[in-house]
Amino acid sequence: MSDVNSLHYRARPTATFEQFITRWERDVLTQHKRSTGSADRSRIRRHLLPYLGSKPMTDISTQVLQEMVKLGIERCGFHAFRHG
Repeated sequence: MSDVNSLHYRARPTATFEQFITRWERDVLTQHKRSTGSADRSRIRRHLLPYLGSKPMTDISTQVLQEMVKLGIERCGFHAFRHG
């Protein structure tokens, strides 16, 4: 709390996971082989964005990720989720 009450405090903007991924794809994924980038992009769109897309990055914890994995396994089975 003392940081927030400081005269020099500035709230940090929080990107959503989708905003982060957009920048990551532009800055990092373009450095990968085309086939790798295509597969990664597909996995992101299929598995991560539906569950995490609108969440602020600061809200994504190990608990949130475990819940996402559990839902994925329940929805399509462990093997399909892991290799999907």
